[in-house]
Amino acid sequence: MNDADNADLKLQLREVLGERFTPSSDGIIGSASPENAFELRKLILSTRESGVPLVPRGAGSSPYPGAAVPNGVVLNFECMSHILSVDAKGQLAKVEPGVIWNQLIDHLGTYGLMPRVYPSSAALSTVGGFVAQSGIGVGSYQYGSIRDCVQSVRMMAGDGEAIELRGDALDLAVGVQGRTGILLEIVLRLQPAATIEPLVAVFDRAAGLEGCLAEIAGSALPLWSVSLMDRAAVDLQSKFRATEFTLPQGRYAALFSFRAEGRQQVLPRLCGAILAAGGKPVPVTGSNSSWLEPFMSLQLLGTTPIPMQFRLPLGKLAELISSIPAGLRPKLAFEAVVADRARCTAVRFFLVEAPQAAIENMLAARELLSLVKAVGGAVYATGAFFQDEAEAVYGARLLRKLGAFRQATDPDNRLNPGKAFAS
Repeated sequence: MNDADNADLKLQLREVLGERFTPSSDGIIGSASPENAFELRKLILSTRESGVPLVPRGAGSSPYPGAAVPNGVVLNFECMSHILSVDAKGQLAKVEPGVIWNQLIDHLGTYGLMPRVYPSSAALSTVGGFVAQSGIGVGSYQYGSIRDCVQSVRMMAGDGEAIELRGDALDLAVGVQGRTGILLEIVLRLQPAATIEPLVAVFDRAAGLEGCLAEIAGSALPLWSVSLMDRAAVDLQSKFRATEFTLPQGRYAALFSFRAEGRQQVLPRLCGAILAAGGKPVPVTGSNSSWLEPFMSLQLLGTTPIPMQFRLPLGKLAELISSIPAGLRPKLAFEAVVADRARCTAVRFFLVEAPQAAIENMLAARELLSLVKAVGGAVYATGAFFQDEAEAVYGARLLRKLGAFRQATDPDNRLNPGKAFAS
């Protein structure tokens, strides 16, 4: 587009959105904040006529941010942030994509409900962003990814048509990072509210930690969430947190979260599994949420702009750690979430110190990915950095399905180009 076309489009968007369109001169056309589906449709159609890319943005808390697109319009959801309804009997909530997770958690508490799964950055993250990522987070030990907690979505495709997706059709929206459409409404499956208690343990060996997880999974212990971190991550938290955070010496730490009502069933067996695997339970004070934050917040340090996040099958974490070269391992810390009752571990590596150049981060990420693939794992998500791994993430069949849908609804490749998978 030339400058005159840009000016005309900016005038159109200003007419549609008023002050909720902010023009820009820093390489993008501007930022748009529609209030409803009607405005979003007009926005999609007006930019479609001009061939302008649309880049949906959540709260920016994901390590896989939206693509940087010259002459695009950044779409945010701060005005589409309403909790539309709560079905207490059916344990469902219908929300708009811009709802912040903590806002939803507080609101659900008045109904005696809580989410099944939510991100570690619940104070910042939007529901739409987590769904678009198909995130794994708090509660994923019991309930899997957020994909397993979504009943349906309404989405507006690149041609401006709104569609409702359920069942297998959710694959067209959940986890595809805004490449196939813009989320309008999301219906989440919930669970009854419960007091969650923490148990923390430390282990000297990764194999012992994984042995404990295998024992717990085999005995069907009713845990809700399990988070892990290594000693380097503990030390980083101790250094950068405003409040004191210490743990007894041990190379690895685990946070086991379970419902207080099941304490008598869980504690003896959980402590037994920890001790049998060579671990040590740690006396804890405070709420489960106060422990979740240090176990799942290294991303906020900003040392690792290019994500190093992977999915591992059960029993492969120790093998992966032992394969990391001696020259690289001291530069890394990691935190992890155990999902699907220990069948999968989502592990995020971080650089202990911010790199002097991005290439250092990228080389480390690629080296780790090679080691992850050698033990049967895969990159957590493709984002803008790992599109060559799209088939490993989505599978060839789903990629073909996504490609056909995009060709029919967004043949000009306008929705979040450069993200998730190639056209």
